[in-house]
Amino acid sequence: MIVAALIAAVVIVAQGAAVWAFLKFVKSFGAYTEAQVKVYQQLHAMHQANLLLHEETARMVAELKRVHREEKVA
Repeated sequence: MIVAALIAAVVIVAQGAAVWAFLKFVKSFGAYTEAQVKVYQQLHAMHQANLLLHEETARMVAELKRVHREEKVA
């Protein structure tokens, strides 16, 4: 009887520890996902800035080609 009660107590404590660890993981996992969202937003902003820079560079190259053609003609 004492052995059974001791085993039951150990199982209950182990289940409580497992639930506590799971809840602790879920809390930290939530913080992880929030951090990932922020990182994604920053990467997206950087991508948008790079895209604008690329478009401006392409516009400048086209303008330089036009000026160069005009200089050849003149």
